[in-house]
Amino acid sequence: TTFIWYAQKMKTPGKDFSAVEYLGAVKMVPNAYIIAIPKGGEAKIGDIVVTWWQSGSGMQRAIVVDDKNPAQPVVRYLDIAYDNPAKNSEGTPIGQMDEKLKPNSFFVAKEMDPGTAVAVEDDGETRIGILVRANETHAVVLGWGDRLALYPREAVRPNPLKPSVKTGDKVRAPYIGKFRAATVTKVDPRNGRVFVKFDGREREEAVAFGDVVTWE
Repeated sequence: TTFIWYAQKMKTPGKDFSAVEYLGAVKMVPNAYIIAIPKGGEAKIGDIVVTWWQSGSGMQRAIVVDDKNPAQPVVRYLDIAYDNPAKNSEGTPIGQMDEKLKPNSFFVAKEMDPGTAVAVEDDGETRIGILVRANETHAVVLGWGDRLALYPREAVRPNPLKPSVKTGDKVRAPYIGKFRAATVTKVDPRNGRVFVKFDGREREEAVAFGDVVTWE
């Protein structure tokens, strides 16, 4: 089943399930699927935040590019493909546009927070995923193709929010959902992208901060 996280409003919190104003109706949602956004969030330039695409829909990681108003920072979204051909109303490709966030619509991320990228050891492969929930024994992860799965906690590890890499470094980055060897061609710290060439391919790819790792 495909899972997509949308911005909704909490109505009545509960122990295991909560009543959520969900797509125009009130529905009971398992707490394990709820990612809370506290009120009063502020962010500064370079912070990675978890939010949603506010002129579109769906959960997004984003990097702050303007913090003149820390409660309404301007961000560049990381989970929209950099070369997505769709454009906004101003004619800017949606993967290369900046957008101001609404107040109370984001939180500054730390490693292993819900909404951040993780690596998952799964059936002999290392796969990219977005963490939804974790405890001492298990983790719920949204994987390639928005596939939700439960994993043993020891199979899941956080990716660095900001990779410490430079041109020429050997790294691993996701290709069709799995980590593959690549070489860094350039780094764009303002917009949270690492450009790489995967081994055996000539095309340069833009990979989001959080999706690039240096471990073997």
